[in-house]
Amino acid sequence: MVRDSLHPDQLQSMITAFFKEFRIGKLLRQSNISKQAGVSVVDVFRLLFTLVFHQRSLKHVLEHASMNEFGKDTVYRFLNSPRHNRRRFLLLLSSAVVRRFRPTHVREASGCVHRR
Repeated sequence: MVRDSLHPDQLQSMITAFFKEFRIGKLLRQSNISKQAGVSVVDVFRLLFTLVFHQRSLKHVLEHASMNEFGKDTVYRFLNSPRHNRRRFLLLLSSAVVRRFRPTHVREASGCVHRR
């Protein structure tokens, strides 16, 4: 996972930078992943996203109020919503990541990749 020596504030800043660079909020909206009121959908998604890097279970985080700024119902409604198009979100995110890391000479090409 993440190096043990990485400070939690460093991890949060890296995650925040990732969310900004790949415009996660916009991708969530484009995928019909939104909330009507209350806590931002980006905040709920950020909590779920960071679980992997903190090596914590969702149950553990939801039981400790100091680690969680909203209730478990909010998280479970987010996870169980049938309206969310998760496949579209993953497609949009993976496309953005590939575009970001594609070599410069391929990006500058006319849209056609020639293989030899």
